[in-house]
Amino acid sequence: MELEFFKLLGHIQMKLTESNVKASFDNMKGHLAEHDVTAEFVDIDYNYYGHTELMGPVVTFKSNKPDMDWYVQVSVEKDFPMLVGVIRVS
Repeated sequence: MELEFFKLLGHIQMKLTESNVKASFDNMKGHLAEHDVTAEFVDIDYNYYGHTELMGPVVTFKSNKPDMDWYVQVSVEKDFPMLVGVIRVS
């Protein structure tokens, strides 16, 4: 799996693609496993609407328990700062 990057204001960032987000989830599997938590990438919604207005892109994921949702959110948002959010779905 080859990661895709782009340059924004002089900083290199990963492109928001399915393969890159899956790689981000793979990178955190070891830490989550230490806490008996699994997290699985579900989808990228590039046109997330909050209430009635377009907010921007979000990543959705599934988890076996909510204990480490904050860790998943922070880790993914660190890799993809352009995200509006990282949302757990059931």
